[in-house]
Amino acid sequence: MRYQANEVIDKLKGLRGIKVLVIGDTIIDQYHYCSSIGKSPKDNVLVVRYLSEECFTGGVLAAANHIAGFCDNVHLATCLGRQRSYRNFIMRHLKKNIIPRFFYREDAPTIVKRRYVEPTFLTKMFGISFMDDHPLPDSVTDEICDWLDVSGYDVVVVTDYGHGFINNAVISRLIDAKFLAVNAQTNTDNMGFNLIGRYPRADYISLDEPETRLSSQNKYGDLNESIIVLSELLGCNKITVTHGSHSTLVYDGKNIKEIPILSREVKDTVGAGDAFFAISSLCAASDFPMDLVGFIGNAIGALKVKIVCNRSPVEPEVLFKFIKEVIK
Repeated sequence: MRYQANEVIDKLKGLRGIKVLVIGDTIIDQYHYCSSIGKSPKDNVLVVRYLSEECFTGGVLAAANHIAGFCDNVHLATCLGRQRSYRNFIMRHLKKNIIPRFFYREDAPTIVKRRYVEPTFLTKMFGISFMDDHPLPDSVTDEICDWLDVSGYDVVVVTDYGHGFINNAVISRLIDAKFLAVNAQTNTDNMGFNLIGRYPRADYISLDEPETRLSSQNKYGDLNESIIVLSELLGCNKITVTHGSHSTLVYDGKNIKEIPILSREVKDTVGAGDAFFAISSLCAASDFPMDLVGFIGNAIGALKVKIVCNRSPVEPEVLFKFIKEVIK
């Protein structure tokens, strides 16, 4: 490591004054903890016994909470459903320095992703999504676009889960940002329809390996070639690609480097990519060298996988202590 721990920590402390807009899909994550009883004797069905449940603020809400630990001025824009908004729950679980702007669609609930989980090892049995990802009503899109002015922010962080909030009209406003950081996620619910190529430009993109390969239509080829393709497609010279237990790849417009992962204990991987993206976006916007962006992202990810779902964000002091332990 070519950086000293105190040097890295001082750089992270320097993020405090950045003005950030975090925009994207709200997701309420629910864990219903169950113990397995066995297969039903009459049907080909797994039977489980309900134990307890826990609810978390996920999606863009989790990203905003991570960022709010490092920056004083954080604005949040997202869409909730009128049918069951979870607004009061969300407000109780957002950090106090986050200023939210909620838009509402009358024809849908706020997105809920419920997982049935065996609690001992947090093994996910199956999941249910409560959502309607049909296009936003025109009236809601118009309201968002009339409000959305990105000119006053140092960085705009887009957590795009492909659930309908970030449509082409919204993207046309986002691309005017001074610094645009984008994670366009491919997941079970969007079936590969949410690719980074929807964005005409970005200053920083963070994807995982499948998202990178899908977006570049490169199923088996060299992953480095996919990174170059996406760089040229979006005019983007700051890219990170994570892929599980393998090293993170970082691109600075000239070279691609591998940054080793730092995870020592893995309790739950849900939300780790969001944490990586949220804080690495601030670092990229502050012109940190890309190898340092990758290192900090991996440090955040290593701490996040020790936290159940989005029970709490990764706090700066915990990160600083971890960096001191890693860099000796």
